[in-house]
Amino acid sequence: IVNESFLHSTGLTENAVGSTIPFDLYDMKNSVIVGVIKDYYAFGPGSEIRPLLFYDKDDDRENVQILIRSAADRVLLEEKLSAAWGVVFDPIPFDYEYMSTAYREKFEQETKISKIAGIGSILAIFISAFGLLGLVGLTIQRRLKELSVRRVMGASNKHIVVMMIKKFALPIVISLALGISGSFYLTDKWLANYHNRIDFGWQHGTISALSVVVVLAMIVLVQTLNVTRTNPVVHLKDE
Repeated sequence: IVNESFLHSTGLTENAVGSTIPFDLYDMKNSVIVGVIKDYYAFGPGSEIRPLLFYDKDDDRENVQILIRSAADRVLLEEKLSAAWGVVFDPIPFDYEYMSTAYREKFEQETKISKIAGIGSILAIFISAFGLLGLVGLTIQRRLKELSVRRVMGASNKHIVVMMIKKFALPIVISLALGISGSFYLTDKWLANYHNRIDFGWQHGTISALSVVVVLAMIVLVQTLNVTRTNPVVHLKDE
């Protein structure tokens, strides 16, 4: 049994089942290809997809690979296999491992990193949003009299909202520049561990930046509109 990369490396076509392998290696002389499987990361996600060839030696029956296509109860199936093994290969003990489980374990680290990164990102977004909400609210509370005077002098709600957004624009831009630069650097270093990798392009940083800007605008808009709904005289009378 060979994979697709093996066919490409030897110049065989995809319809190579029944063909003889084009070389003699160990006891595989004149061996015939009986099946072709798709390429997969046999040695983990950080490895390169390489030509693979699976074969059984005639004098080696301690290891057997079985393809199971059954919806039957797994425990019952294992008992039947154990009984059949005892009849044919006794006294060699019956020990087995599911290839699907072994293959999934190769990606266990990446799965954990994905979960941790996802949870950490959500927590960071919530903490940042609540922090920004508190900062905007505190700033507006300290400038209530100023905003009230501006309203009395004819400033529109739109003018006040734009003014408050401009106040927080520079710190947000600086934070975005530092955060996106750091994330690009760290992500590029992490992706360098993988032979086949995606490109972390500008669109990823743009989406993040636009999301932050939208959140900022919504927070400032909501907080400012709460102030503009109140009669400015109330804040001017307050000492």
